[in-house]
Amino acid sequence: MSSDRKTRIPWLTGLKGLICLQIFTHHFFLGIYPATFYGSEVPSKTASGIDTVMASHPLGAFINGNFGVCIFLMISAFLFASKIMRDDLSGKRTDLFRLCSRRYFRLMVPFAATTCVYYAVVRTLDRLAMNTSGKTLHLPFKEALKHAVLYQWFFYDTEIDGIFWTMALFLWGAMLAAFFALFDRRERWYMSLVYLAVSVPIVLKDHYYAGVLFGVILADLVCYGRLERLWGRLGGLRTAAGACLLLLGIFLGGYPSHAPVEGTVYALVPAPGLLGVIRYDYMHCWGAFFLIAAFFLLPVSLGLNGRVMQHLGDISFSFYLLHMLVLEYFGYWFHMTLEQRTGSPLIAGIATWLACVALILLGAELLHRTAEKWSTALLEKAVAVAGKLIAGR
Repeated sequence: MSSDRKTRIPWLTGLKGLICLQIFTHHFFLGIYPATFYGSEVPSKTASGIDTVMASHPLGAFINGNFGVCIFLMISAFLFASKIMRDDLSGKRTDLFRLCSRRYFRLMVPFAATTCVYYAVVRTLDRLAMNTSGKTLHLPFKEALKHAVLYQWFFYDTEIDGIFWTMALFLWGAMLAAFFALFDRRERWYMSLVYLAVSVPIVLKDHYYAGVLFGVILADLVCYGRLERLWGRLGGLRTAAGACLLLLGIFLGGYPSHAPVEGTVYALVPAPGLLGVIRYDYMHCWGAFFLIAAFFLLPVSLGLNGRVMQHLGDISFSFYLLHMLVLEYFGYWFHMTLEQRTGSPLIAGIATWLACVALILLGAELLHRTAEKWSTALLEKAVAVAGKLIAGR
């Protein structure tokens, strides 16, 4: 069994699986019921107006894609920081270069493969005049591969698809977490406060990277037993504290991304961010922190330990890479066609969601079994070549 398998936290893997479904559902609603994202800024498409309400309601956390991205980012930061802290506890020396290069290859190879899939699907639909999405690919194929291998990882690049701006965030967020974790030690109980202070200037630059620091703080609290000691003193109140943190995380996760705050329950929340600037992503980072911390306190995993959620968590990155391809070039067309034929938006919506998830799962399984596994093999070859070059000097 690999070291990753031995040290994995099952419910954390299951949470990744749940969040990939949540992000897909967010984009599904964004295309069909945009009021769930923009609130009253766009017309409601339901008789009850429930789609407008969900844009500024705590239950909106379950379809808030930005909240999902923050959870993904924080899980990544937590795992990277935890690896370094566990090495410190066991007296091992962390190979930071290998850790970071492995992260790059595990992201880059599946993403490059996805870029090829995008070109194969979209170009075929264009030539057959079956592309009803209104979108196509403008970059030449060779240029797109340059983006996949290089440019994508330094900028919030959206040339292939709009959702891929997160690639640079996932890469550099993990590396930033690894860097800060190097300074942490068991006896340095104050490091969480240091990281919280460091997050302030980082928030001024990019609110999402505050989530990276929160992930490192969480790793510090968990790996060095600080969270256990803190809540252990409460005895039977631990479960109640976990439930409160879970509800608080969901509440902050539902903070409106673009819908108006005035007149909603969120008007009671102090303006997040710094200098009075409202930044929804900062609230979502805090929501992700409280939600993940809650599961470390709760005695139940709420189904996240199940085999289905575990497997979905294993293929979650491939699911994320492919979900917009299926949704944009099949899902929206399928929904429109089905709604016209059945006359029922509800039936069309449910059938489209199920059909898209089935197709994405099939594609994600194939991508996971091929490109994601190739990334490990490619990394080993790259390390071997680098070792020979260094030895030759």
